[in-house]
Amino acid sequence: MNLISKASNWLSGFTIKFWLIVCAVLIACLPVAYCKGVSDGKAIEREAQTAADNKALRDAREADQEAARRRAEGERQNTENSNARKEAIDNAPDDQTDAPGRALACERLRQAGKATPAACG
Repeated sequence: MNLISKASNWLSGFTIKFWLIVCAVLIACLPVAYCKGVSDGKAIEREAQTAADNKALRDAREADQEAARRRAEGERQNTENSNARKEAIDNAPDDQTDAPGRALACERLRQAGKATPAACG
């Protein structure tokens, strides 16, 4: 009890208003500190989300470029194949009525890498 009375005597030298102001300031600091912490957390989350968005955009751009390159290659190959088929039909002998169809079939077999029959020549 002696310790409590000493503390009480020590505190009695200060006014109650002073201690109320100190408590009010401390209590007011708690929400500010909490909001600051939440704000920092949100900033970190936004930063991570922005980085993820930027990476997704880069990946999408790279995928678009690769797709465009493949489309161009496919169009070039289709044009070459079409020209080869037309040339095979144009160069087919005229004495046979089904020669253009046979020439087209032979050219398709060649493009597919299959063995061509002797009729293909």
